[in-house]
Amino acid sequence: MIPALFMNDVASYINNRIARVSLNSGAVLLTEFTVKKVNGSVVELRYYIPAGRVGAVSKIELQDSSGAVLSSNAVDIPVLSDTLMVQSITLQEV
Repeated sequence: MIPALFMNDVASYINNRIARVSLNSGAVLLTEFTVKKVNGSVVELRYYIPAGRVGAVSKIELQDSSGAVLSSNAVDIPVLSDTLMVQSITLQEV
């Protein structure tokens, strides 16, 4: 069993590595988060996709400050107005 404190340390490490969100393979880069925190073994992210920056999102990548991809997800999200995104990374022992 992995102790909760260690899981929190790993989640904190991941949170500290995340520097930006890349939409559609770099077409839009977002660096401002309304929420970016760790709660136990969960990294919680909230950020806005401004209307007019992109019509639809097909790929969301979390990147570090050098642009290395930490997480990548294929999605299908129309952006008709400012869109609040809520994303979490949950660590769990398997």
